[in-house]
Amino acid sequence: MCKRNAMRQMKKMEWTVTRWVKQVTSKLRVSNMKIRKQNVIVVISPHPDDAEVACGGTIRRFAKKGYEIVVIILSRGERGGDPELRKEESVAALEKLGVKASNIVFGNFEDTAIPDGITTIRFLEQYSGENVYAVLIPSFNDTHQDHRAAAHCSLSAFRNVPRILAYESPSVIAQFSRTIFIDITDDIKEKIDAVQCHGSQISKNKEYLKKETVLSRAYTRGAEVGVDYAEAFQVIRFIFDPADVLPRLEAESPDSRTRSQCNLVTNA
Repeated sequence: MCKRNAMRQMKKMEWTVTRWVKQVTSKLRVSNMKIRKQNVIVVISPHPDDAEVACGGTIRRFAKKGYEIVVIILSRGERGGDPELRKEESVAALEKLGVKASNIVFGNFEDTAIPDGITTIRFLEQYSGENVYAVLIPSFNDTHQDHRAAAHCSLSAFRNVPRILAYESPSVIAQFSRTIFIDITDDIKEKIDAVQCHGSQISKNKEYLKKETVLSRAYTRGAEVGVDYAEAFQVIRFIFDPADVLPRLEAESPDSRTRSQCNLVTNA
C-alpha cells in the first residue's frame, strides 16, 4: 500500500514538474523576441528585385518570427528601366514579404557601377548596430560587378555583426558554396507573389523572374535537404547562440522527442 502511494505521489510530482517546464518554455517562446537585444535583419540588395529573387522566402520567414527587416537597395536599377517605377515595384514586393515601407532604404549609387570602396562602406555602416542579428548579402562569387562590390563593402561595414550569410542569386558562379539552407515551404507563395510585383522586368522575359524558374530553384534546394522548398546561403560568419533555439520540452517518448528535435533543426 505504501509503495503504491509512493508511486502515485512520484507520478503526480513528475506531472507537476513537466507542466511547469512547459509553461515556462511557452512563456520564453512568446517573450523571446520582446527581450531579444538583436532583433534586426539587414538585407543588402544591389538592385531592385535582387533580395526578393534570392532570399524572399527567408525574409518572409524572419518577418513572421517578429524580426525587424531592413532592406537596403543600393541602386535604383535605372539600367533596367524607369527608376521610379522600379522603386514602386520594390516597395510593393517587399511589403508582401512583411517588410515595412519605412524600413526600405534606397541608395543613390549608379546601376552597374556601385563603387567597391569607402563611399559604399560608409553608407552601409549607418545600418550596422548592436541590434543587428544577421546580414544577408550578395556573394563574392558572382558574375555581376555590383553584387561583388556590395559583398566586399558589406563585409567591411558589418564587420562586428555576428552573422553574415551570402545569398544565392541567379548569377552566382560554381565557386558559390551552399553551406546553410532555410526551409521556405510555408513562404513560397509570398515569395512568388513578391517576385511577380516586378512587372517592368518580367515584361522583358527575364528567365530568372519566371514563376517556374523561381519554383524550380527553391524545389531543387529543398530536395537537397529534405524539405519541399528552400533557399541556400554561404556562411561568411555565423556565431551560434544556443539561446536562439528554445528546447521543446514535452512529455514524449524518446523516439518522438528525437523526431521533434530533428524538425526543429530542419525548420530553424
